[in-house]
Amino acid sequence: MVKQRPRELVELVNREEEIWIGLLSNGRYEELMNYLKMRIKRAPNYAMAHFYLGLAFERLSRGNEAIEAYKEAIRIEPDDPDFYYNLGVSYIRLGNHNEAIKAFKQTVRIKPDDAKAILNLGYSYSELNRNKEAIKVYKEVIRIKPDFIEAHYNLGEAY
Repeated sequence: MVKQRPRELVELVNREEEIWIGLLSNGRYEELMNYLKMRIKRAPNYAMAHFYLGLAFERLSRGNEAIEAYKEAIRIEPDDPDFYYNLGVSYIRLGNHNEAIKAFKQTVRIKPDDAKAILNLGYSYSELNRNKEAIKVYKEVIRIKPDFIEAHYNLGEAY
């Protein structure tokens, strides 16, 4: 049986996340990080707080810290594809394509039709000169989303 949250609590959480999005959108990363760190002290198992902390670290080019924040979000909620996706993007930015592949595979395991995740999986394969795997993956992206221009381009590059 799924435990229902009281409506007031859901509304409070939604408002809180709206504040985080606003701070992130307005480039107030340090303020957001301070707010999130306090929030995590009060509720260390709130996965979204760790996720937004990762986003803030990412915007400040603090990739290793972003990775740790995303991993903590995944530890708490291991079935959220966005957590794995952002982890994969962080690994790409640091040039760690082997780890990016693992993260994107998890994204696709949870959300098989995520064309962007599959595209990034192919990109990481390409960066490691694993072109046969990249070609297979790019073809899958095109099957899912035929008008995805970047997938067509990357497929041509992989050949």
